[in-house]
Amino acid sequence: MKTDAATDVRLFLKRKFMMVLASDILRGDRNTFVSLSVLISNVRAYMDRRAVYNATYRELQSLTDRDLNDLGLSRSNIGSIAREAADLA
Repeated sequence: MKTDAATDVRLFLKRKFMMVLASDILRGDRNTFVSLSVLISNVRAYMDRRAVYNATYRELQSLTDRDLNDLGLSRSNIGSIAREAADLA
């Protein structure tokens, strides 16, 4: 199933928010501002990685099969290469 970046961000935010909330409840921590700033930082990092993934994916997808072959790649490798580029960013 292919999702767009906005849907990915919403799902990521929802999961992270629930994890932060559950963690705060279990610890009895009332200072959620620190947790929220960490959450915002994580979301920004995720969005940056997602932008790198999308740019890499689009760039490789635009190449012809011959160009990809010259680079030692195939179309089936594009997703994993884009994920690796995003992880390194």
